Amino acid sequence: MCQSYGKVLIGLILVFAYLGVTPRGYIHINITKNLTNTPSDEAFLGFTNDWWVPYDPTYGEMWGNSGILTFDLTARTVINMVRGLHPASWRVGGTPQDTVIYDIGSPVECPVLQQGPYPYPMCLSMKRWGEILEFVNKTKVKFLFGLNAMYQRKAPYMHMNTSNIRSFLEYTSHHPLNHLIHAFEFGNELGQGAFKVDPKIYARELVIVKQMIEEFWPNPNQRPMLVGPDSNPNYEFEKILFDHLPVGTLDATTYHNYAGSGKDPDVPFKFVNKRYILESTHGGATYIDVIKETSPVPIPIWGGEVGPLYQGGQDNVSNTYMNAFWYAHHLAQLTQLGVSRFLRSTLSGGNYELIDKHTLLPNPDYFVALAWKKLIGRQGLALSPNYDYEISNVLVHALCGRKSDSIVIIFLNMSPYYQEININFEDYETNPHFYNQYLFYSDSKSLGIRDRNVYFRDADGYSVKMELGPNDAVPQFDAPVKILDGPIGLNGYNYAFLEFEKMGRGVCSN
Repeated sequence: MCQSYGKVLIGLILVFAYLGVTPRGYIHINITKNLTNTPSDEAFLGFTNDWWVPYDPTYGEMWGNSGILTFDLTARTVINMVRGLHPASWRVGGTPQDTVIYDIGSPVECPVLQQGPYPYPMCLSMKRWGEILEFVNKTKVKFLFGLNAMYQRKAPYMHMNTSNIRSFLEYTSHHPLNHLIHAFEFGNELGQGAFKVDPKIYARELVIVKQMIEEFWPNPNQRPMLVGPDSNPNYEFEKILFDHLPVGTLDATTYHNYAGSGKDPDVPFKFVNKRYILESTHGGATYIDVIKETSPVPIPIWGGEVGPLYQGGQDNVSNTYMNAFWYAHHLAQLTQLGVSRFLRSTLSGGNYELIDKHTLLPNPDYFVALAWKKLIGRQGLALSPNYDYEISNVLVHALCGRKSDSIVIIFLNMSPYYQEININFEDYETNPHFYNQYLFYSDSKSLGIRDRNVYFRDADGYSVKMELGPNDAVPQFDAPVKILDGPIGLNGYNYAFLEFEKMGRGVCSN
């Protein structure tokens, strides 16, 4: 009888492990006092807009009017939602930026836009440039603008013509809102993207652009930064680049990273798989290693274009509730790795947008960003979990909270079943008795986690749909206070931010 019972128990444990489910109360996680990183930038959370145009035969339908030439920068919903994430970073850039001509009037005349396969020349009028700067002024974002690094370049080993950049920078330096330019980038994925440049040539041209910025913004306190190379992690390219780049030319270095392909039919399964989600941050870790080995001096590292899936994401996956697991994990993991900025692809555009390109209303991931901005500070805390956590389909992160002396735990249950975790503060002088539970879930019976609606359990215990309020106001949400008297449980495919007040005293510096 005992042997039979033991076999059944072992069998159940194996089934639980296969399904990513652990028996009640088996997951134990100790929150240590060990900080994982120096404080990330105040504007760590960010997002991008690209240049794709509605008539592009490959990407036009996917991007609609979200490209920076046609995106509605005056929409109240957009302005309010971006303000709601303040302080945040906003990047305008992407593959087509290296075909953009700045219409200063002289010496270059902008081409007529062509309807055909990419690449094709594009034109930024100074009227539209003024509208972009006015949007920055209204939303108070830290603004990064990607410059065209391919103008009249005939081959990767040949220099570009920098006259159009010079005219553009000079014009911008005299604009009344010139002080709102936080940083310029130079080129997009020139190491291995649609356009390629020899890294030695690229290094020389970075120096030229740096000199222009210093010339037109002589006051260092108002001078835009220069960042790059805006590329996928590439050891060979970065090694040659930093060998030929004078120290101090770049103020920060940026990388691009996506978790996978938007064409992958298995993505809906992968995005609720712990192993896949963990592997999705390897690009950031790889780039940190590359920079440590290639840069002669420490330099801030930014995730300049980071998204769930390249090729524009996948409709009904990366723009739905289920993408929250990738996004929340990525925000936490990049903080803990020491990445200073995380610019999500995209604010609007493609199938991975925070703001829907058609309705200009929030997609589910916007509320992940909103909860992050409301609750999370600038440093992570190391965990000490047990084996049952490792084999589960649960992800947990601990971070210093935005509220003074608070610690926030992000609990992601990617299993379809109810899961519990035991949170321990063994190294701390006291144990918490209460916590604030910010619980999010999808309530759709038909679409499940591929729904575009997000619900929140409010302070009175009611289920509230997350959406903009009167006058398109960003929602303010208060969480119920819970008693900590045992394991904390979540239903399947739920996620929560658990705020423990006063536990970070003497540990967190933000």
